[in-house]
Amino acid sequence: MKDNLFQNSIKAIGMNALVSSIALILIGVIFVISPVSSMATISRAIGIILMIAGIMEIVVAIRSTGRPISLLTVGSLLLALAGLWIFRNPSIILTSINLVFGVIVVVSALSSLGQAAQMRRSGWDGSLAMVLSIAGIILGVLIILNPFSTIKTLARIIGIVMIYQGIVKLRVASMMRKA
Repeated sequence: MKDNLFQNSIKAIGMNALVSSIALILIGVIFVISPVSSMATISRAIGIILMIAGIMEIVVAIRSTGRPISLLTVGSLLLALAGLWIFRNPSIILTSINLVFGVIVVVSALSSLGQAAQMRRSGWDGSLAMVLSIAGIILGVLIILNPFSTIKTLARIIGIVMIYQGIVKLRVASMMRKA
């Protein structure tokens, strides 16, 4: 009796893993085929979540204090408005993520360039480190100047990883269904 229950549980888990693996593969394919709209959809979802959170905080603040306006309510209203703005302008999040990432790459590469120059002054061969640092600076500037190309690449990488994970889960699910 216990063995039958265990096998049924394993098969049910295997079926759930099969469904989720197919979903991962399909979503991954969507990310690869249509990267910008996929990322825009995620940005819109973030906007919706912020709107809902802001509205819920306003409702809770009004119910608990009985006063319609307080500092907490103003902050919650700003949160809801920010969510609405992000929902209507999803490219804002996409551009800002790339801008921040590009600046981080440039700053990191400049730091590496300084360290490579220090290595050379100390008598070490820092030529390769200098070349790689300069390449990093150039790549960071390209990310800053062309953010939507970077978003496409990032979304495609996410899609490929999702497809890979879906295939791995599919393999595990098929093994579990045979159990």
